[in-house]
Amino acid sequence: MKEKIQAKKAYEEAMKRYESKDITGARTYLEEALKADPKDTELLNLLGLLHHLYCDFEKALRAWHKSISMARTGNKASEYLAYYSSEEFKTLQEVYMEGTKSLERKEYEKAYGIFAVLVDGNRNLVGVPLKMAECALGMKDKEKAKASLEEALLLDRNSRQAKELLSAMDNTQGAKMGLKRHPAVLLAVSALLMLALLVGFYQYRNLEKELQVLKQEQEALKIEAKGYQEEVDRLEALLQEMESGELEEEPVAENEVPKEEPLTGTEVEIFEEGLAAYRAEDFEKAIQHFTNVAEKGTLDAYRSEAVYFLSATYKKLLNVEKVKAYYDQYMLEFQEGNYYAEVLYHYGLLLYEEGDLIKAQEILKKIPEEVPESPYNNSRVAAVLAETE
Repeated sequence: MKEKIQAKKAYEEAMKRYESKDITGARTYLEEALKADPKDTELLNLLGLLHHLYCDFEKALRAWHKSISMARTGNKASEYLAYYSSEEFKTLQEVYMEGTKSLERKEYEKAYGIFAVLVDGNRNLVGVPLKMAECALGMKDKEKAKASLEEALLLDRNSRQAKELLSAMDNTQGAKMGLKRHPAVLLAVSALLMLALLVGFYQYRNLEKELQVLKQEQEALKIEAKGYQEEVDRLEALLQEMESGELEEEPVAENEVPKEEPLTGTEVEIFEEGLAAYRAEDFEKAIQHFTNVAEKGTLDAYRSEAVYFLSATYKKLLNVEKVKAYYDQYMLEFQEGNYYAEVLYHYGLLLYEEGDLIKAQEILKKIPEEVPESPYNNSRVAAVLAETE
């Protein structure tokens, strides 16, 4: 009881600091509080959120996974993890990593342009203006660096990195104030700075065009994947015709694993081994383990995860019918599961892309009706629901 009271006080104190734009102070306070109570889900969830704001995505993920391992139901970590599984976050992370790689390669103008595009839709992320400041310093553009650092301090008034960089810039500027300035030199420097700004703007505009092209290519890949699935279905039907005159054998459906030795270990161990195989892209092994948990397991928390990852695995294998089958099972059995809203969202949009508007709307309307607080209750869903045949 005493630990719970202390954890509650620690959470409230950290929230006060967070709300007063002191993310650094809140993070430090939470990390100390978790040393005393490392299993408190509220502390872990808030720490994960603060890591996310600093674009420490791996640390955020670890905090939320640890939280969900402590309590799977009624835990806000499930919403955060659902967001991290969404295409929206994956796009954000990919753009951020592309900017980081460009910065590491010292392609400062390109990196600055990427982060500038990213910051427009993510004004709450402290990590983005900090990266922009690093780029600007690499570009020798102290005004942009200062503006980015000041923006970071508006989000986290005690950001150590922002304060240290600003202090270093002020000291450098003060040292230069005593130097004599020659008018011709100043004119040349101004011209060079103007040229750099123009080049930077031109590259930034080009970057926007490149991002648009990437989006168009993604849509083209979706269409190509659909055509690939149709070809797979055609070949499967052809093989069945060729084998119809031979001795009957127990069929092995495409993308399914032949019978192997029975799996050993606990339900949790089998699931974790399947998850490791999924991450290693050993999809046959992943299917075998997830199927075992889904069909023979007794813990709904792990059965629901197994069914979800079966749908995700078959999605990787482009087996649309299997994906739909496991979406249907998840919707029927696990309406309180961590991925319920995500399954509704992706299943509805899959049907919509296939042209089945009525069934798509039937599934998507469950999101505002049953899980209205979910991040999947968005404008995309509203647009599909508003359509008429």
